[in-house]
Amino acid sequence: MNQCTSDVLEKYLKTYGWSFRTNGQGVWMTGWASEKRSYPLRIILDESFITLNVQPLLKLDVDLEAYPELAVTLLEVNQHCHLVKIAIDEVGDIVLSLSLVSEFFSYELFSTSIGLLGYYSDYLYDEITSFFDRLGQSIQVS
Repeated sequence: MNQCTSDVLEKYLKTYGWSFRTNGQGVWMTGWASEKRSYPLRIILDESFITLNVQPLLKLDVDLEAYPELAVTLLEVNQHCHLVKIAIDEVGDIVLSLSLVSEFFSYELFSTSIGLLGYYSDYLYDEITSFFDRLGQSIQVS
């Protein structure tokens, strides 16, 4: 059994070559940059799960109530995603999450999960910005 602990998670982050900082007990902040943009990653470890949140995936500078079609688009795109989910958080940002059982966590699973998040972050970024392009709206995303 490979129960993930704070020490194990920090070892995996260092082995992967990422710098990080703690943000309270059981929370780490890190991130990466792709060709498209930079993505912040918040890692939460509790007794049962490790949750990897790209938060925000997109910080939209629009009134979400003015675009009800966005919810449909997000649900349709979510249907095509495997292992990850997208959601809108309490402040209106779009978040990409991947939750794993901490009991069976390994470095291989960690690195595969980071790769999945990288792939889906760019894919979803393109899908959501394309949605606004099709509406003829220029939006600020960060």
